[in-house]
Amino acid sequence: MTAPADVNRHYLDRVMDAAKSQEIEATEDIVAGNGMKLLSKGARIDERVRERLLEYKLRKPLESSLRVAGGVSSEQLAEAGLRLLEQHATLKAVRLPAATKSALGCLSAFPSIDTLQTLLTLYCGQDPHKLDHAVAVSLLAISLHQRLQHDHETQLQAAMLSGLFHDVGELYIDPAVLQSGGALSLAEWKQVCVHPLVAHRLISDIPQLHKSVAEAVLQHHERLDGFGYPAGLKGDAIGRPGRILGASELLAGIAEGSRTPLNSACVALKLVPDEFDRALIDAVASNRAALAAELEAPVLPPWDDTLAQVEHLVAGMQRVDQLRPLLAARLATIDPATRHTFSGAAFRYERICMALISAGVNTRNPDELQRLRQGEVSPAIQLELTLVLREIRWRLQELGRELTLRVQRTSAQHADLAVEVVAIFNAGT
Repeated sequence: MTAPADVNRHYLDRVMDAAKSQEIEATEDIVAGNGMKLLSKGARIDERVRERLLEYKLRKPLESSLRVAGGVSSEQLAEAGLRLLEQHATLKAVRLPAATKSALGCLSAFPSIDTLQTLLTLYCGQDPHKLDHAVAVSLLAISLHQRLQHDHETQLQAAMLSGLFHDVGELYIDPAVLQSGGALSLAEWKQVCVHPLVAHRLISDIPQLHKSVAEAVLQHHERLDGFGYPAGLKGDAIGRPGRILGASELLAGIAEGSRTPLNSACVALKLVPDEFDRALIDAVASNRAALAAELEAPVLPPWDDTLAQVEHLVAGMQRVDQLRPLLAARLATIDPATRHTFSGAAFRYERICMALISAGVNTRNPDELQRLRQGEVSPAIQLELTLVLREIRWRLQELGRELTLRVQRTSAQHADLAVEVVAIFNAGT
């Protein structure tokens, strides 16, 4: 039996928001940790009971004791899935045409479990984009499983569920953090980093689900090179379902904000060697016709703007090179475990910046920028360079947050050094 626990305020806020337009009821007696019955089975959940739920620790998680009338249904999921299969460019490029029926069949077989329906309904709220995102990740996960021939019915059903529920841990995060739209502070990043843990706990508490669903959700932000979160798992410690789900979410997120989603996805997946499974990269990059079609009429920024970004990034990299001896001397004075964390971050920094070379910019050649200023660049090369620059900026910000967080967790006395190193890394972003 789990210890009594407080109700998360952010989760309860979403329950109360949903209760304004949908009827939410208790599926069983809601009992405080001291044995006091707070609400009877069938009781309406709304603002009138909010403070009572916050006042006491509960014997069972509130999430497992609610039902939303008219919540997300298997019919809605299948309808959204059919629309996305016809419209979603990345999904159209990745899926196997013969497997469409089985993918939609998975969504249609969404299990009628109150806790699952409630979690998904609250996660989607009144935002149709949330439902589309969840279904897109689900279908991409199914498609990648099929491409890699992990297509047993049990595996596809688990892929469907892990895709739908990968981000339900966000129900515990302050909505202001999720809606900020800008760079996250370290405190905000800490909130974001726990969402796989929360989702894993919520899903693990549902006995009808295969354990691989919760495991994939827990691992979908882990990366093969060890620089993911929440646990920093590496290589084979990350299960195949978690690897596939991580790539699926990346693909879906990129598709939501890119005019060239497939080319952008290929850049993101390949940017850091050994970050994603090679078989997954090949599966995404295999549709050469779809990749080429995106390049027929790319929308590009002015070349001078792109060149200015290259110059800024190269200047930042040169600054890192200049400070390398000083940083090495400082790192030599700290404990080996913390030094290993900094060294790992420095290695990842180098690998991220090496992506410029793959885009045709030799950052070690002092004449390279002059060549770019004077030469003509094809639209295809400029597009690749634009995509690489965008991804490098994001990855360096991500690296900085993760390094700072890891050092704070394990060696708080060196937090100031982490802040200095991150500032140097980000000089070119």
